[in-house]
Amino acid sequence: MDSGKVHGKELISLDYFKASFTPVKLSDEFGNTVNHYGYQWWQGNYNGTSFRYARGILGQYIVVVPEWSLVFVRLGKKRDPTRNAIIPSDLLEYFQIVERINSLI
Repeated sequence: MDSGKVHGKELISLDYFKASFTPVKLSDEFGNTVNHYGYQWWQGNYNGTSFRYARGILGQYIVVVPEWSLVFVRLGKKRDPTRNAIIPSDLLEYFQIVERINSLI
């Protein structure tokens, strides 16, 4: 959330932090360049708001939304059946819920 720092103390180097969110430019199974993934972090956009997220095989998510100063976590049990989606549809549903909660705060 804060470039690898907590209370001003560096936990990971700024270089590693930046590199971890830089797309690795690998090819997907169709030969298309993947420009939304780097070092286990995916990048997305929800209604004009950029976010980064890690995802697990059973639908676990750690989502970081710097613009909202927010991190939310979803503990998984079942994976979204959609394959090869840049942003799984269930994650967009969780964003809608978080957006509603965030608007109340």
